[in-house]
Amino acid sequence: MRVLIKFAISLLFLLCISFCSAATQSTAWYSHIDGKIELNVDLFLSSTCPHCQQADSFFRELEKTEPWLLVHRYVINEDKSALRRFSERLQQQNSTNFSVPTVFFCDSQWIGFANPESTGKTLLRGLNYCREQISSHGELTSTTIELLRQRGKANVLLFSTKTTSAAKIIIFSALVDALSACSLFSFMTFMAFLWLYPGRTQVQAGVGISYIVALAVVHYCGQAYPVFFYQISAWFRLPTVVAGLMLVFYIGHYLRQLKSPVNSRPARAVYWLVIFVAMMVYVYQQSCSVNLGLAFEQWLHEQPGTAVHHGLYAVSYQLIFLLPIALFLLGYLLVGQQKALLRYQHNLPIIACIILAVVGFLLIIYPPLLVHLMLSWLVLIMAMAGGWLFKKHDGR
Repeated sequence: MRVLIKFAISLLFLLCISFCSAATQSTAWYSHIDGKIELNVDLFLSSTCPHCQQADSFFRELEKTEPWLLVHRYVINEDKSALRRFSERLQQQNSTNFSVPTVFFCDSQWIGFANPESTGKTLLRGLNYCREQISSHGELTSTTIELLRQRGKANVLLFSTKTTSAAKIIIFSALVDALSACSLFSFMTFMAFLWLYPGRTQVQAGVGISYIVALAVVHYCGQAYPVFFYQISAWFRLPTVVAGLMLVFYIGHYLRQLKSPVNSRPARAVYWLVIFVAMMVYVYQQSCSVNLGLAFEQWLHEQPGTAVHHGLYAVSYQLIFLLPIALFLLGYLLVGQQKALLRYQHNLPIIACIILAVVGFLLIIYPPLLVHLMLSWLVLIMAMAGGWLFKKHDGR
């Protein structure tokens, strides 16, 4: 009994140290002085880097107009202590990128600087957002940090595409966004819903269109309204659990009815289930290490032109993003009725049930795993093996 008490006290002590350390690290990025919020900015430079000189000049001009900014400059090629501090900051961000110029503020890392009109505009937007959120919530919240970190990563991509045409950026970003490794679980869920109804083209078309509509809604909201999207992300946990429970319940019901006639139509509620599950799965895929949709939103914010031009860019991005999955659905509906493929229809529902059951349990237990590439491949292999074993056991 004494051992358990000592263990509990030690654990509580370690948790208190961890909490106090996290709180200290958070408040170190800002301070309240006479009711005003001041942000601490760490700017890491090299005396031989032309972009560093531009970044330094930008912040010197900014300090004249924004007195709430406290910029601390570190020249890493002239001061060993500056290099050590740079390494400490990178460790806090789990980063190994020693590129300069690098800006740290509000527990986020921003690499590179092109000019005040593009990178500078984006940095000032992030600084103002952080200050507004601290003023609104009274502290630097984890939601604010997450969005700033995502925007910081997006800023690296933007810095490398300054001389690229708008058309190339829109097409490349949208296609990579649609086909990224983080989207594999979403695509598997999409395919699994189709496989539940092999040989039934109308049902598959309805399920596929429902999934694509849900995908479009979440993707547009996450890209067009990122601040609102990240602010309400904490409220997604309960509907995610509900979606997981509904999916697991439906799979159980489906397996019990598996011997029913093939032509029996699913209830209309199934389409709503597809929409609900698709939205919850893709919500958590917005936490991918590099959010290309958010990178495009930042790029669009930097572009000159009217609201009409920006609107056309945004619509083009959305259509190109949805194009691969829409073409895949069309091709699947046309080719899926071939005799060579129909012979595999008996084990497709089992594969689908395994995939959807795993997705359901992940939604209930820990949905951030839905962006894990290795886990998605493992689930797919396990489902395929399960379908093959079922076919062998069933004798078909």
